[in-house]
Amino acid sequence: MKALGESSDFVGICVFADKDVDEVIDGDGKGVLYGMAPGGVIAIHSTISIDCCARLESLAKSRGIGLLDAPVSGARRGAEAGTLCIMTGGEREVFEKAAPVFESYGRTIELAGPIGSGQVMKTLVNMALFSHLAIARTAASVAEKLGLDVEVAKRVLLNSTSKSFGMEMLYGVLMKDPEFAAHAVTMQVKDIRLFQEICRNRDVERTLLDALAEQSSNETAALTKKF
Repeated sequence: MKALGESSDFVGICVFADKDVDEVIDGDGKGVLYGMAPGGVIAIHSTISIDCCARLESLAKSRGIGLLDAPVSGARRGAEAGTLCIMTGGEREVFEKAAPVFESYGRTIELAGPIGSGQVMKTLVNMALFSHLAIARTAASVAEKLGLDVEVAKRVLLNSTSKSFGMEMLYGVLMKDPEFAAHAVTMQVKDIRLFQEICRNRDVERTLLDALAEQSSNETAALTKKF
């Protein structure tokens, strides 16, 4: 990883969890941070903890490197189309330096506040998505219980005012791809935990988002057992 840093003035990282991000950036002195020249920028596109982001920003600053937490939304198709939503936390000067790079794969690019703010925004976005998934799954289940033709219900739900990204994900991916569904469960559990940790630390009480997101995680897990 250090060699990658030596040849880069901007590094974007999108791996799974805190320990993975830490390994890429720090890596016990072998990460990209130790190869980059002062003035470089690291963007963490992963959804991870605020504490991890703050610690790595401090470490990067000590070496003259700017660091942003910049989680993304839009999935693979958004990345391929260059239409990702990039939610950023960090210093404005670093953000403005990174913005031209972000514009090559993002359409909506926002500085949400200091380091960690991107993670707060992203976990909220994910909780809303998980809630949409719970509603989509409930609608599909109720349609079947009401005796409606499953395929007719699917077409109507996907082509009416009930349509949502969650509805498309349920029918287009989760109900077709057991491997992706299993991965989605792991992601949901991680991101729900991160969101609830943020809320506890800021004295924000549980809301409908928590209940629906937890329902979605349980239902996605149940889906994987049907394959």
